[in-house]
Amino acid sequence: MQDRTPPHSESAEKSLLGSLLTDYADVMESLRAVNVDTDSFYIPAHRLVMDAMLALEDDDKVVNIVSVIDRMGIDGTIDRVGGNMAINTLVDNSLGHAYGTALESVRSCAMKRSIVNYARDIERMAYEEHDPELVAAEAEGMFSDIGVIRKVETVGGVFSEIKADMQAGMRGEHVERAIPTGFPELDHILGGGMKPGGVYYVTGKKGCGKTTFKCCVANQQLFAGRTVSDASLEMTMRQEIEKMAGSMMNCCVSNVINGNREAVTDEKIDRVEKLITSGKLRIETHIETTAQFRAWARREVERFKSNVLMVDYIQLIRSADMKGAKIFEQITECSRAVTRVAKEFNVPVLCVSMMSEEGLWGSRQLDYDAYATLELRTESEPVPPDYVKDVECYFNKNRFGPEHFGLPMKLYGRVGRVEVVNTSWKVDDEHKA
Repeated sequence: MQDRTPPHSESAEKSLLGSLLTDYADVMESLRAVNVDTDSFYIPAHRLVMDAMLALEDDDKVVNIVSVIDRMGIDGTIDRVGGNMAINTLVDNSLGHAYGTALESVRSCAMKRSIVNYARDIERMAYEEHDPELVAAEAEGMFSDIGVIRKVETVGGVFSEIKADMQAGMRGEHVERAIPTGFPELDHILGGGMKPGGVYYVTGKKGCGKTTFKCCVANQQLFAGRTVSDASLEMTMRQEIEKMAGSMMNCCVSNVINGNREAVTDEKIDRVEKLITSGKLRIETHIETTAQFRAWARREVERFKSNVLMVDYIQLIRSADMKGAKIFEQITECSRAVTRVAKEFNVPVLCVSMMSEEGLWGSRQLDYDAYATLELRTESEPVPPDYVKDVECYFNKNRFGPEHFGLPMKLYGRVGRVEVVNTSWKVDDEHKA
């Protein structure tokens, strides 16, 4: 099986290259729309021709048969593709043929080669890796990407969006450029809320309210009718839902179950049930690797239209390629993977993380990846659930606003809620961005 020639169509590749040489701008736009690039071509000579055309485009030069022959002559690659005659033959192959069929054939063969290559990688991992669940997770991540057509942004297209938003603002219409957290003071400091494509870290020591903070933000998304997808890797699904429901009802669910009196009614439970079971809350508890996380994120955004992704804790995700690496090295790779997901799918990602020198802060990658890093600080030690605790939300990093200061909050441990203490709080001159 290893000796078989990988799937490809020489005639389709020639026809597509000929079409590019004849009408580069329009045909290349079609290629980019379905993620066909140099690597989609199997024959080495054809890749060289593609490279020459892309190099001319990068130099703002006209791309046609004459310019490509000249460029390849200068680069010393013209003889490797069969000389000038071979380039002329490419154009002859495309005459009278619609390039759409050739494009689909090239794309299809490239997908098949990816499947073959991934299958070989998975086979190798299955022999070398002792954990079959890890191998399965990597396989899911690899194969989930095959055939995915992603939106290709252009300068003109992005500016058109900016222009439309500006004109809407001039008409007095609201343009949502960030997703509110539910804490107005926090949103103001973050520059409007959580921006699509950004990663926001919530860190702190045990018992400071990190998961409670995350659940409060998730609840606010449900109240606003948004879809939130939560990778809850520390708690079970029941524990997560109990925490969120208790915060919504301002009660301790465990106390109610144990027969203790709480200010809760059947009507209140029914209202919360409607929110929890609306389909807008999606919880996943079995993610172990960066590849599996990426596959989950793509599914949540593309299939279920999730507006916000959450991860709790990021330390519980590992990279299969870094087996045996130190904790901070794993965190670095995971942070990069989360950042790639946020940017690729254009959603904000809220990450909960334990704080430790060998882990989160041992990796300086967060200095580059995070839009904001919020550290929940408290002087008191962790105590039983029935407590109220002063917490400072300290901005270690904030890309779109002031940083290196604290926002006072209170943590209500019994009911699982966090609130900003001083609603009249303002940024002083010393901490303005």
